[in-house]
Amino acid sequence: MIIKFVTSFALFYIAAMIAIYFAQSLFIYLPDMPTRNLEAVPTDINLQYDNVYLTTKDQIQNTCMVCSNKKCKKNNIVHAR
Repeated sequence: MIIKFVTSFALFYIAAMIAIYFAQSLFIYLPDMPTRNLEAVPTDINLQYDNVYLTTKDQIQNTCMVCSNKKCKKNNIVHAR
């Protein structure tokens, strides 16, 4: 009985690892893919926001949205690139 359980678990584990191995490209975040464009903004759910431009020390500029509406519990910064 125990040998049957251990064998079943081992086969399931091997099958899961093979599935994860072949699907690992789906787990990688690729920000420059065309399907990863920003399609929603806070005004879609009736929240007001301001565009803010943050520049890092190495001169990379990030565009962010700061929600400053009373509906927001806190000022939320959403990274928009």
